Amino acid sequence: MDDSRAHLTSARLKFEEGRYQECLRQCQCFYSKNPSNAENLLLLAACHFQLNHMRESIFYGQQAIGVDPKFVEAHVAVGSALQELGNADDAAELYNKALRIQPRFPHAYAALGCIHFQKNRLKEANDCFEMA
Repeated sequence: MDDSRAHLTSARLKFEEGRYQECLRQCQCFYSKNPSNAENLLLLAACHFQLNHMRESIFYGQQAIGVDPKFVEAHVAVGSALQELGNADDAAELYNKALRIQPRFPHAYAALGCIHFQKNRLKEANDCFEMA
């Protein structure tokens, strides 16, 4: 297994175990050597999200999108952080972009459904939840 695969496997395990600070430290170390690894950038965004560091989550998620504009998970990650900050319109735009890239991405439909529900657009919310 090459170094990047080993790193990502180890970091994902820490993330899945809820050891976000440890995952974050490992990802930051890897980032200093390889700032263009989209999967590592997404892990950085996810760790920051879990630690309630939304601005940092957005920063790393946007970097992942810059590396790979079709990285659907990164679009959804940035959208989730924006939604947490109360920016539902920009979040919805990112969820819709993710769905244009990958039309059958359930997480984007679920997140978009929540936004429609919060805005009392019940038919649109129901349609999204059915697609999720």
